[in-house]
Amino acid sequence: MPMKAGKLRKKLFLLQRSASVDTYGAETEIYTSLGRFWGSVEPLSTKEKFNAGTTIGEETHRVRIRYRDNVVGSFRVLFENEFDTLNGAINDSTTTVEVSSGVKIGDQGDYYARIEEEVVQVTAGQGTTTLTVGRDKFSTGAATHATTTKMFKLTPMDIVGPPINHRERNESLEFMCVESTSSF
Repeated sequence: MPMKAGKLRKKLFLLQRSASVDTYGAETEIYTSLGRFWGSVEPLSTKEKFNAGTTIGEETHRVRIRYRDNVVGSFRVLFENEFDTLNGAINDSTTTVEVSSGVKIGDQGDYYARIEEEVVQVTAGQGTTTLTVGRDKFSTGAATHATTTKMFKLTPMDIVGPPINHRERNESLEFMCVESTSSF
């Protein structure tokens, strides 16, 4: 039985991890987008770790997409999680974005977000209603966005272990992920 498209409700980005050397000769990780795909994201369990007196949650997920033959364990998945709305229109060169709540989609650390078809990187203002963003991430193109447009936080998850190919007809690809604690 073929995979039902209605089960693939989340917009996902697949990112391929590779090593690069910075100007000081240190090795760094870089991520290249393989594109946006429809998929399903199912939480499997929730674990809590204690580190230096603080609790850190670690969720393990099952992700399923239509079959691709080039997905391996060194990939990262970005999936849409929380959202907020723009509190003012922005043009294609604006780097300061006003949002309605500020706390809905991230209160600390850099993160990626999607506004319509464009991916931006939030680099400052987390937890406030005024965010500083880098535009046109993953070659999605900087665009103009209207007031009240939704802005979705993209949660990074690292693929752990090899992907599972379902059925011999290459219908779907399933892999286990752990929510990433490392930044980009």
